[in-house]
Amino acid sequence: SQAAAFQEATASFQLAKLLMRVCQIAFLVLMEPSGIVYMAYVVMFFALWVPVIFVWGAGVTGLWVVYLQYILGGVAVGLFEGTFLSVISSLGKNTKTFAIMGAPLGFFVNNTVLALLTECGMPVVAYYYYNALCLP
Repeated sequence: SQAAAFQEATASFQLAKLLMRVCQIAFLVLMEPSGIVYMAYVVMFFALWVPVIFVWGAGVTGLWVVYLQYILGGVAVGLFEGTFLSVISSLGKNTKTFAIMGAPLGFFVNNTVLALLTECGMPVVAYYYYNALCLP
């Protein structure tokens, strides 16, 4: 069924994340951790624009768009998770606290504030614009 196919496409996120962690150890060992984090930002930026360009912009309804977005997102998270804490380890305690609190705060904004605004009439594509603008 189409629901099962969509679920399989979204599961590709976890597979891409796992593969990126392994590939990062094998192929990016000589790269500075901060460079890996910036690479993760760039990949996530492209992942955020996939639905904006293909779904809302070009009207594509194929499941390959879901695969593309989730694979890019998995690659970005796989790069980011393993190196983020090492990049911020040299910062002061208070700075690290706020940097670590950023992820739950972002989750809250996306799932509470933006969801409420969507209920009030904000177009769903605004989620993607907002998140793309939040990347450093």
